[in-house]
Amino acid sequence: MCAAVLFPLTEVEEVQVETCAVGSRVSSLDCEVEGIALGVTTALKYFGQYVSRNSVEEIYVFCDCASAVDSVDKMQFRTRPDIFNKFQDIINQVQDLSIKVTLVKIIDHSGIPGNDIADSLAKEVASE
Repeated sequence: MCAAVLFPLTEVEEVQVETCAVGSRVSSLDCEVEGIALGVTTALKYFGQYVSRNSVEEIYVFCDCASAVDSVDKMQFRTRPDIFNKFQDIINQVQDLSIKVTLVKIIDHSGIPGNDIADSLAKEVASE
């Protein structure tokens, strides 16, 4: 399982939480990479619903797995062409919507609310 938490631009909107089943025989790296993809696609859906936006929007995706961030930065996914294709599609959508994506490596359990929520939710859903 992986999870993503989106903090909206305004305080009026609610925090959005998404989860995704990754598979039963995947590595933790694959789960983290899928989490990055889920975070970006959640943001794409969020910005896609607005007609009037800034000329360029920025999103920050926080991940506590340096290997996953490096894999996405370098577009190197070992034996997972499906992940490569998924990120190619994400890149096209990001460009079409004029969104700048910044991946941020964070320290595990560093008290960042979105990361803590995503980690606990992914573990909770996986144990069900």
